Amino acid sequence: MKKGEHSRLVVKSKYAFHTEGCSQYQIPPNADLEYEIELKKFEKAKETWEMDTAEKLEISEICKNKGSEFFKANMLTIAVKYYKRIEEYLKSEDSLPLQGDEAKKRKTLLLAAHLNLAMCYLKLKEDYLACKSCDSALELVPKSEKGLYRRGTANLNLQNFDLSLADFNAVLAIDPQNKAAKSQILLANQKKKKFQECEKQMYSTMFKKLAAESEVKIPPTTCR
Repeated sequence: MKKGEHSRLVVKSKYAFHTEGCSQYQIPPNADLEYEIELKKFEKAKETWEMDTAEKLEISEICKNKGSEFFKANMLTIAVKYYKRIEEYLKSEDSLPLQGDEAKKRKTLLLAAHLNLAMCYLKLKEDYLACKSCDSALELVPKSEKGLYRRGTANLNLQNFDLSLADFNAVLAIDPQNKAAKSQILLANQKKKKFQECEKQMYSTMFKKLAAESEVKIPPTTCR
């Protein structure tokens, strides 16, 4: 686009408000959105390698706020893009000896990005990706309650019951009064028991069928 030009953008429902819609803007479920935009001004953004640490931290803060706005509006796929940008900007700072406020701010922003990505992925039912984001968060802060709880939830959805229970119990080790973790432990144990019962029934049926198919009828012998 050139300055002053108009364009029409169509956003499919899966990239907008999904099946939930948005009552605030009177948008029904599964609705495609159409926007008319005008380019009033623009400036060429710097490439990541052209930025210094202060600039990366500043734009990462902007991305976090933008991501949160889209998350609250339930535009999750767009929120994911903003949170992933924070990772792209700040991961490259691993090799730099940051100290003081810069090091603290980098860690805070990265932790927020990982945790917020995990929440987005949980809502999008991308549980494996949610686990990976939580792993990254827990590398920064091993006793992050949100990181442990969200990873436990993702593992529960993936039917990794033992891993899920380990995470929820780790949350309780940090905060024994965490009611949400206690509730999830009960749910995980119930689902684990039901899964084991279904598995037992499946194998029992399978072995009975195999046994029946393997039976060999021996014809009676006749004496001569």
